[in-house]
Amino acid sequence: MHSRPLLAAIPLALALLTVAAPAARARPCREARPGADDAALAARTMEVLGAHCSECHGPRSENVKARKWIDDITRPQDWVETMVGTGAAGAGVELGSVRLWMTLSDPDPEMRMPPPEAKEGPLALEELALVRWWIEAGAPLPPAAPPSAGDALEADPGPGVAPPGAGPEGTGRALRWLGRWHVLVVHFPIGLLLAAALAELLAGRAEDRAGLRAAGRYCLWLGAASAAVAAALGWLHARHAANRDWVLALHQGLGWATAAVSLAAALSGERGARWFRALLFVTAGLVAAAGYFGGALVHGLGHLGW
Repeated sequence: MHSRPLLAAIPLALALLTVAAPAARARPCREARPGADDAALAARTMEVLGAHCSECHGPRSENVKARKWIDDITRPQDWVETMVGTGAAGAGVELGSVRLWMTLSDPDPEMRMPPPEAKEGPLALEELALVRWWIEAGAPLPPAAPPSAGDALEADPGPGVAPPGAGPEGTGRALRWLGRWHVLVVHFPIGLLLAAALAELLAGRAEDRAGLRAAGRYCLWLGAASAAVAAALGWLHARHAANRDWVLALHQGLGWATAAVSLAAALSGERGARWFRALLFVTAGLVAAAGYFGGALVHGLGHLGW
């Protein structure tokens, strides 16, 4: 009989945690102070967040959308700058502007994280209070584990050993950096190849058919070239992906297919082959499919739902 009033009180309690504070707490959070208290606070906070959030934000999670924000909840050094806005230095921030806090304490159950269907469920009020305390302490990081002998050798390679960035490690970093350009370059083949298909489609009814077809062939050649570059950069980008599932594999396959078929369409157009239009429209379909699954990598398979 009392379940409804209790449920109704939860959003109110969350709102009070956020806004009902003394004036001193409305000021920017104080900087983190090194010491045993901060270390214990950080360790306990990471224990709570790990228990509730690792289902979606952990190395074994297949939730691509969640891992876009926090890839591994157990590595706060990778996400505290973005989700809290302080970093290890503990620069002051307003509690209301802290993305992590607003996500964990949202009064709307549909927006609050973790979702109700999560294995461990949302954070309890005392756990939310602990996270708030940690944020107001400047979001200190837990103490780092002592370096192993291998870490020491890596940090101090010794005389005659190439420094980081000069050997294979530096090459890998450069390739990873190049792979990040995929998300920019991929928009060129999408626009150019779809424009080429549209130009060919309109050329059948336009007065200036030759002009439209010439513009379409120009877009097709540029689109085929940029599709090959985007596919290569995507391959580099996928080598460092946190989650290599079937969506990523299908997106890659469609990308390579788009590059191959668009090149075949461009060559057949130059030779006046009768299957040119068929190849061109197949290319447009491949572009649409590759784009859909590329979006699914970031926003989930239902990102185009009504």
